[in-house]
Amino acid sequence: MSDTTDDSDTAAALRRGDLVVLERVEPARNAYRAYRLAVWPDLFAGAVLVREWGRIGAGGRLRLEPFPDAVAAADAGAALARLKKKRGYAVIIAMTGQTEQQLTETNIPELNRVRKTDITFAGARE
Repeated sequence: MSDTTDDSDTAAALRRGDLVVLERVEPARNAYRAYRLAVWPDLFAGAVLVREWGRIGAGGRLRLEPFPDAVAAADAGAALARLKKKRGYAVIIAMTGQTEQQLTETNIPELNRVRKTDITFAGARE
């Protein structure tokens, strides 16, 4: 996904179970920030919006927000992505929960910037 991704594309990506990664890099201010969004199913037929944020390359904060269904969670995620874009973040990648092997076999330049923890974030937790 590119910088010009609109909210409906972001919401659709989240509904499919894709990981949406936004970054803001400002070397002059020493600001290297990442924001990741995903929608996971919960045990009670609802959905959870997973938000992870922090400095690029470092551990960040994690927040899980329950919603009655995946559509509501995806719409909330798209609204958060819209706010982050207004604050200077850019959507750098949206990917499905692929395995690390599948990701390393692709030749997409944006994937070279994704940390290994981002890849496990998109898949199921063990």
